[in-house]
Amino acid sequence: MKFILLIALVLSSYSHASVKAIYGEDDRLEYSEVSLEYKRLGDATGAMIAKSKLSLQGTSYYFSTKTLGEEMMGNQFRNGYLCSDEAFHSQQTLSTCSGFLVSSNRLLTAGHCITGKKACSNYLWSFGLSESKMREGKIHRDSVYSCKRVIKRSSGKRDYALIELDRSVVGVTPLRISKKSLKKGEKLFTIGHPSNLPLKFAMNGRVEEISGESFKTNLDTFAGNSGSPVLLTKSREVVGILVRGSLDYVKDLSRGCFVANRCERVRSNADCMGESVFNLEYLK
Repeated sequence: MKFILLIALVLSSYSHASVKAIYGEDDRLEYSEVSLEYKRLGDATGAMIAKSKLSLQGTSYYFSTKTLGEEMMGNQFRNGYLCSDEAFHSQQTLSTCSGFLVSSNRLLTAGHCITGKKACSNYLWSFGLSESKMREGKIHRDSVYSCKRVIKRSSGKRDYALIELDRSVVGVTPLRISKKSLKKGEKLFTIGHPSNLPLKFAMNGRVEEISGESFKTNLDTFAGNSGSPVLLTKSREVVGILVRGSLDYVKDLSRGCFVANRCERVRSNADCMGESVFNLEYLK
Protein backbone atom coordinates (compact mmCIF):
# COMPACT_ATOMS: atom_id res chain seq x y z
CA MET A 1 0.00 0.00 0.00
CA LYS A 2 1.14 3.51 -0.41
CA PHE A 3 0.33 6.39 1.81
CA ILE A 4 -3.16 6.21 0.60
CA LEU A 5 -3.02 8.11 -2.61
CA LEU A 6 -3.96 6.33 -5.79
CA ILE A 7 -0.94 4.95 -7.52
CA ALA A 8 0.92 6.87 -10.22
CA LEU A 9 2.93 4.18 -11.89
CA VAL A 10 3.80 2.90 -15.34
CA LEU A 11 4.26 -0.73 -16.22
CA SER A 12 8.00 -0.64 -15.71
CA SER A 13 7.81 0.93 -12.25
CA TYR A 14 6.04 -1.35 -9.78
CA SER A 15 7.77 -1.10 -6.42
CA HIS A 16 5.96 0.89 -3.77
CA ALA A 17 5.42 0.03 -0.11
CA SER A 18 1.71 0.78 0.07
CA VAL A 19 0.04 -0.64 -3.04
CA LYS A 20 -2.18 -3.73 -3.26
CA ALA A 21 -3.77 -6.17 -5.69
CA ILE A 22 -6.43 -8.77 -6.53
CA TYR A 23 -5.79 -12.46 -5.88
CA GLY A 24 -7.81 -14.82 -8.09
CA GLU A 25 -11.42 -13.61 -8.36
CA ASP A 26 -12.29 -10.10 -7.21
CA ASP A 27 -14.05 -10.75 -3.87
CA ARG A 28 -15.00 -7.16 -3.05
CA LEU A 29 -18.64 -6.63 -2.09
CA GLU A 30 -20.77 -3.55 -1.52
CA TYR A 31 -22.37 -2.73 1.83
CA SER A 32 -25.74 -3.52 0.22
CA GLU A 33 -24.57 -7.02 -0.71
CA VAL A 34 -23.65 -8.32 2.74
CA SER A 35 -25.70 -9.62 5.66
CA LEU A 36 -26.90 -7.52 8.58
CA GLU A 37 -24.10 -8.94 10.75
CA TYR A 38 -21.48 -7.72 8.29
CA LYS A 39 -23.26 -4.38 7.88
CA ARG A 40 -22.87 -3.79 11.61
CA LEU A 41 -19.13 -4.37 11.26
CA GLY A 42 -19.08 -1.95 8.34
CA ASP A 43 -20.87 0.67 10.45
CA ALA A 44 -17.86 0.63 12.79
CA THR A 45 -15.41 1.08 9.90
CA GLY A 46 -14.37 4.66 9.22
CA ALA A 47 -13.35 6.74 6.23
CA MET A 48 -10.63 9.35 6.78
CA ILE A 49 -11.58 12.44 4.75
CA ALA A 50 -9.60 15.62 4.15
CA LYS A 51 -11.45 18.66 5.52
CA SER A 52 -10.77 20.46 2.26
CA LYS A 53 -13.11 18.03 0.46
CA LEU A 54 -16.11 18.83 2.67
CA SER A 55 -18.18 22.01 2.90
CA LEU A 56 -20.46 22.51 5.91
CA GLN A 57 -23.77 24.04 4.85
CA GLY A 58 -26.49 24.05 7.48
CA THR A 59 -26.83 20.56 8.94
CA SER A 60 -24.75 18.68 6.36
CA TYR A 61 -21.27 18.44 4.90
CA TYR A 62 -21.48 18.57 1.11
CA PHE A 63 -18.90 17.20 -1.30
CA SER A 64 -18.35 17.02 -5.02
CA THR A 65 -15.66 14.54 -5.96
CA LYS A 66 -14.27 12.73 -8.97
CA THR A 67 -15.17 9.22 -10.00
CA LEU A 68 -12.49 6.54 -9.78
CA GLY A 69 -11.97 6.79 -13.54
CA GLU A 70 -11.58 10.57 -13.37
CA GLU A 71 -9.36 10.44 -10.29
CA MET A 72 -6.95 8.05 -11.97
CA MET A 73 -6.69 10.04 -15.17
CA GLY A 74 -3.90 12.48 -15.93
CA ASN A 75 -1.39 12.81 -13.13
CA GLN A 76 -2.43 9.53 -11.48
CA PHE A 77 -1.14 7.45 -14.40
CA ARG A 78 1.65 8.56 -16.68
CA ASN A 79 0.53 8.16 -20.27
CA GLY A 80 -2.53 6.15 -19.34
CA TYR A 81 -5.97 5.94 -17.77
CA LEU A 82 -8.18 3.38 -16.04
CA CYS A 83 -9.97 1.03 -18.44
CA SER A 84 -13.68 1.88 -18.56
CA ASP A 85 -14.75 -1.69 -17.78
CA GLU A 86 -12.77 -1.87 -14.54
CA ALA A 87 -14.78 -2.49 -11.37
CA PHE A 88 -16.17 0.65 -9.70
CA HIS A 89 -14.92 2.88 -12.54
CA SER A 90 -17.91 5.25 -12.18
CA GLN A 91 -18.12 5.36 -8.38
CA GLN A 92 -17.10 8.47 -6.47
CA THR A 93 -13.88 8.71 -4.49
CA LEU A 94 -13.62 10.71 -1.28
CA SER A 95 -11.59 9.17 1.54
CA THR A 96 -7.86 8.87 2.11
CA CYS A 97 -7.45 6.06 4.65
CA SER A 98 -9.61 3.59 6.53
CA GLY A 99 -9.91 2.93 10.26
CA PHE A 100 -12.16 1.22 12.79
CA LEU A 101 -13.72 1.86 16.18
CA VAL A 102 -12.31 0.02 19.18
CA SER A 103 -14.43 1.97 21.69
CA SER A 104 -17.19 4.54 21.37
CA ASN A 105 -14.74 7.40 20.77
CA ARG A 106 -11.45 5.74 19.85
CA LEU A 107 -10.30 4.22 16.59
CA LEU A 108 -7.31 2.43 15.15
CA THR A 109 -5.79 3.11 11.76
CA ALA A 110 -2.40 2.71 10.10
CA GLY A 111 0.36 4.86 11.57
CA HIS A 112 1.45 6.07 8.14
CA CYS A 113 -2.01 7.62 7.66
CA ILE A 114 -1.38 10.04 10.54
CA THR A 115 1.81 11.93 9.69
CA GLY A 116 2.75 15.55 10.23
CA LYS A 117 1.72 18.07 12.87
CA LYS A 118 -1.70 18.70 11.29
CA ALA A 119 -2.61 15.11 10.47
CA CYS A 120 -5.13 15.08 13.30
CA SER A 121 -6.73 18.48 12.66
CA ASN A 122 -6.84 18.36 8.85
CA TYR A 123 -8.99 15.24 8.57
CA LEU A 124 -12.50 14.18 9.53
CA TRP A 125 -13.99 10.71 10.00
CA SER A 126 -17.31 9.20 8.96
CA PHE A 127 -18.48 5.61 9.48
CA GLY A 128 -20.33 3.11 7.31
CA LEU A 129 -19.85 5.34 4.27
CA SER A 130 -21.53 3.10 1.70
CA GLU A 131 -22.03 3.66 -2.00
CA SER A 132 -25.68 4.68 -1.50
CA LYS A 133 -24.65 7.31 1.07
CA MET A 134 -21.95 8.62 -1.26
CA ARG A 135 -24.50 9.10 -4.04
CA GLU A 136 -26.32 11.64 -1.89
CA GLY A 137 -23.35 13.99 -2.13
CA LYS A 138 -23.66 14.97 1.52
CA ILE A 139 -23.12 13.62 5.02
CA HIS A 140 -25.13 14.87 7.99
CA ARG A 141 -22.88 16.74 10.40
CA ASP A 142 -23.92 14.41 13.23
CA SER A 143 -22.22 11.60 11.28
CA VAL A 144 -18.90 13.41 10.90
CA TYR A 145 -16.25 13.33 13.62
CA SER A 146 -12.99 15.16 14.12
CA CYS A 147 -9.75 13.92 15.62
CA LYS A 148 -9.36 15.27 19.16
CA ARG A 149 -5.88 13.85 19.66
CA VAL A 150 -3.51 11.10 18.61
CA ILE A 151 -3.16 8.93 21.71
CA LYS A 152 -0.34 6.84 20.33
CA ARG A 153 1.31 6.37 16.98
CA SER A 154 3.96 4.02 15.63
CA SER A 155 5.44 3.49 12.18
CA GLY A 156 7.68 0.87 10.62
CA LYS A 157 7.00 -2.69 11.72
CA ARG A 158 4.36 -1.57 14.21
CA ASP A 159 2.34 0.58 11.81
CA TYR A 160 -0.64 1.86 13.79
CA ALA A 161 -2.23 4.93 15.32
CA LEU A 162 -4.79 5.12 18.12
CA ILE A 163 -6.99 8.22 17.81
CA GLU A 164 -9.48 9.84 20.15
CA LEU A 165 -12.47 11.39 18.41
CA ASP A 166 -14.15 14.61 19.50
CA ARG A 167 -17.20 12.67 20.76
CA SER A 168 -18.67 9.18 20.98
CA VAL A 169 -20.11 7.46 17.92
CA VAL A 170 -23.65 6.66 19.04
CA GLY A 171 -25.54 3.57 17.90
CA VAL A 172 -22.48 1.71 16.61
CA THR A 173 -20.84 -1.31 18.21
CA PRO A 174 -17.01 -1.08 18.20
CA LEU A 175 -15.08 -4.01 16.73
CA ARG A 176 -13.62 -6.61 19.06
CA ILE A 177 -9.89 -7.31 19.00
CA SER A 178 -9.01 -11.00 19.09
CA LYS A 179 -7.06 -12.32 22.06
CA LYS A 180 -5.97 -15.55 20.38
CA SER A 181 -2.72 -16.22 18.56
CA LEU A 182 -3.01 -16.20 14.80
CA LYS A 183 -2.40 -19.37 12.79
CA LYS A 184 -1.36 -19.86 9.18
CA GLY A 185 -4.29 -20.78 6.94
CA GLU A 186 -6.99 -19.08 9.03
CA LYS A 187 -9.71 -17.43 6.95
CA LEU A 188 -9.97 -13.65 6.91
CA PHE A 189 -11.87 -10.70 5.49
CA THR A 190 -11.40 -6.95 5.59
CA ILE A 191 -13.55 -3.82 5.39
CA GLY A 192 -12.46 -0.44 4.09
CA HIS A 193 -12.14 2.03 1.25
CA PRO A 194 -10.02 0.58 -1.60
CA SER A 195 -8.84 3.25 -4.04
CA ASN A 196 -10.69 5.77 -1.84
CA LEU A 197 -14.05 4.32 -2.94
CA PRO A 198 -17.19 3.83 -0.84
CA LEU A 199 -17.07 1.04 1.74
CA LYS A 200 -16.16 -2.41 0.40
CA PHE A 201 -15.91 -5.84 2.01
CA ALA A 202 -13.03 -7.98 0.70
CA MET A 203 -13.90 -11.59 1.45
CA ASN A 204 -12.33 -15.06 1.22
CA GLY A 205 -8.82 -14.20 2.39
CA ARG A 206 -6.49 -16.30 4.48
CA VAL A 207 -3.28 -16.03 6.48
CA GLU A 208 -0.49 -16.89 4.04
CA GLU A 209 2.56 -16.26 6.16
CA ILE A 210 3.34 -15.04 9.69
CA SER A 211 6.58 -13.18 10.26
CA GLY A 212 7.29 -11.39 13.52
CA GLU A 213 4.99 -8.43 14.01
CA SER A 214 3.21 -8.77 10.67
CA PHE A 215 1.53 -11.36 8.50
CA LYS A 216 0.62 -11.64 4.83
CA THR A 217 -2.75 -12.36 3.27
CA ASN A 218 -4.31 -12.74 -0.18
CA LEU A 219 -7.08 -10.21 0.48
CA ASP A 220 -8.18 -8.03 -2.45
CA THR A 221 -7.09 -4.62 -1.19
CA PHE A 222 -5.87 -1.34 -2.68
CA ALA A 223 -4.42 1.98 -1.63
CA GLY A 224 -7.09 3.52 0.57
CA ASN A 225 -7.39 0.28 2.53
CA SER A 226 -4.54 1.46 4.78
CA GLY A 227 -5.91 1.22 8.30
CA SER A 228 -8.62 -1.31 7.42
CA PRO A 229 -9.45 -3.92 10.05
CA VAL A 230 -8.53 -7.50 9.12
CA LEU A 231 -10.94 -9.90 10.81
CA LEU A 232 -11.22 -13.63 11.38
CA THR A 233 -14.09 -15.04 9.36
CA LYS A 234 -15.07 -17.44 12.14
CA SER A 235 -15.19 -15.07 15.13
CA ARG A 236 -15.56 -11.67 13.37
CA GLU A 237 -12.78 -10.37 15.63
CA VAL A 238 -9.98 -8.08 14.45
CA VAL A 239 -6.50 -9.60 14.23
CA GLY A 240 -4.67 -6.90 12.31
CA ILE A 241 -4.46 -3.55 10.52
CA LEU A 242 -3.86 -3.56 6.77
CA VAL A 243 -0.75 -1.51 6.00
CA ARG A 244 0.81 -2.35 2.61
CA GLY A 245 0.89 -4.83 -0.25
CA SER A 246 1.43 -5.58 -3.91
CA LEU A 247 1.03 -3.35 -6.94
CA ASP A 248 -2.51 -2.00 -7.49
CA TYR A 249 -2.73 -1.46 -11.26
CA VAL A 250 -0.82 -2.52 -14.37
CA LYS A 251 -1.11 -1.49 -18.00
CA ASP A 252 -3.11 -3.61 -20.41
CA LEU A 253 -0.77 -3.40 -23.41
CA SER A 254 -3.44 -4.49 -25.88
CA ARG A 255 -5.73 -1.59 -24.96
CA GLY A 256 -3.31 0.98 -23.58
CA CYS A 257 -5.27 1.53 -20.36
CA PHE A 258 -4.72 0.34 -16.79
CA VAL A 259 -6.40 -2.60 -15.06
CA ALA A 260 -6.27 -4.04 -11.56
CA ASN A 261 -3.18 -6.17 -10.95
CA ARG A 262 -4.42 -9.78 -10.75
CA CYS A 263 -2.35 -12.33 -8.89
CA GLU A 264 -3.11 -16.02 -9.18
CA ARG A 265 -1.42 -16.67 -5.87
CA VAL A 266 0.75 -14.88 -3.33
CA ARG A 267 4.41 -14.67 -4.39
CA SER A 268 3.63 -15.72 -7.96
CA ASN A 269 5.91 -12.90 -9.15
CA ALA A 270 7.69 -9.82 -7.88
CA ASP A 271 4.49 -7.74 -8.12
CA CYS A 272 2.32 -10.24 -6.20
CA MET A 273 3.97 -10.50 -2.81
CA GLY A 274 0.79 -10.52 -0.73
CA GLU A 275 -0.92 -7.91 1.44
CA SER A 276 0.89 -7.05 4.67
CA VAL A 277 -0.96 -6.67 7.96
CA PHE A 278 0.26 -5.41 11.33
CA ASN A 279 -0.46 -8.19 13.81
CA LEU A 280 -2.46 -6.80 16.74
CA GLU A 281 -0.89 -9.35 19.06
CA TYR A 282 1.97 -6.81 19.13
CA LEU A 283 -0.19 -3.76 19.86
CA LYS A 284 1.31 -1.91 22.82
